[in-house]
Amino acid sequence: MNKMNIKVLRNSICAADDFNFHGVEFDIKIDTKLKDAILTIEEHKEYKDYGGGIWAGLETSYKTIRTNKGKWKIDNEISLEEFFIDIKPFVRFERNSSKCL
Repeated sequence: MNKMNIKVLRNSICAADDFNFHGVEFDIKIDTKLKDAILTIEEHKEYKDYGGGIWAGLETSYKTIRTNKGKWKIDNEISLEEFFIDIKPFVRFERNSSKCL
């Protein structure tokens, strides 16, 4: 089964949290639904209970996955292969992100 390597990063929560790097890589099957991949990522200690918005891609070419208030902005039933067809497999968790309004 083909897998996709997804790099995930989040902002720090407080000043004391700034000392740690908050990036994790996940190898997830490409036919996995986007919502299931996000749920898997959110189970990791770095992202559990983080909240905020989620976007994917690069600063200049991105797709909003979930708003800052938790509303899905895209079809969360699509596969990772379909979702990442035209953007880099990079996911960013941000609180109060201008990309996640």
